[in-house]
Amino acid sequence: MRTPRRGRERFTPGLLLLLLGLAGAAAWLTRHPEWGGLERAAEWPLVGPLAARFRAAYLPPPPAPAARPEEPPRWVVSWEEAAPSSRSQPARPRPAPAEEVPAAPEPLPAPLGESWARPGSGLRERPEATAEIRERLRDWALLAVLERRGEWVAVGRGGRRLWLEA
Repeated sequence: MRTPRRGRERFTPGLLLLLLGLAGAAAWLTRHPEWGGLERAAEWPLVGPLAARFRAAYLPPPPAPAARPEEPPRWVVSWEEAAPSSRSQPARPRPAPAEEVPAAPEPLPAPLGESWARPGSGLRERPEATAEIRERLRDWALLAVLERRGEWVAVGRGGRRLWLEA
């Protein structure tokens, strides 16, 4: 009868502990991908690409930049100076003549939820691949989902209803 070697008796439990430790570390890192040690590991020659891919997969996308108003509000105020009358009454400003104000767009419905859209995604006027792209996203964007229609999702962006291919 052969007796197992001593080294093999120590090697097998040690290998199992090492694998268990690696699995535990991977599980912990999925919950804490912002840990600074993982960022440093991304700079190492052999482990770096793996650490960088791991961080990219588990870090949430960057927050969307604050929305800037597309156009400042238009206010028209005009005053006419009146010649002083015999009675000392201050001149009152006259309201500007009524201008033709474009009809306000119809308000968007309440969103069903929110969804992140990738940089480079094209937002279209209609849910068709041939429709003209009205806006192309430069960065990650958190958009309000208004409606789903097959492979298309209606999103609210800048007060407009645009369509994004899912």
